[in-house]
Amino acid sequence: MNEPTVVSIEADPPLVVFLDGLGGGSVFESLVDGSPTEFQVVDREIIDSTSGSLWNAAGVATGGPKMGTELTMYPSRSSFWFAWVDINHPTTVDLVR
Repeated sequence: MNEPTVVSIEADPPLVVFLDGLGGGSVFESLVDGSPTEFQVVDREIIDSTSGSLWNAAGVATGGPKMGTELTMYPSRSSFWFAWVDINHPTTVDLVR
């Protein structure tokens, strides 16, 4: 049996990319070249607010001054809510729009 892995996420907050329609996503450290960076979605594109670079769902800058830079990916997994809350009760979810 595999042992669970617990990862301490130092980034505050981490960048979480959810792939709509695919049921999964990825979690990244939100540091670019060692500096905390905020990301936003504009016209379905992930853009960092510092350099204006474009990023893909794999955490790689695909355009702009940071092109080719890769974010550090954290291990993560998707789960059905009913399974998660059954094992990890109580759980609090904060929805930010």
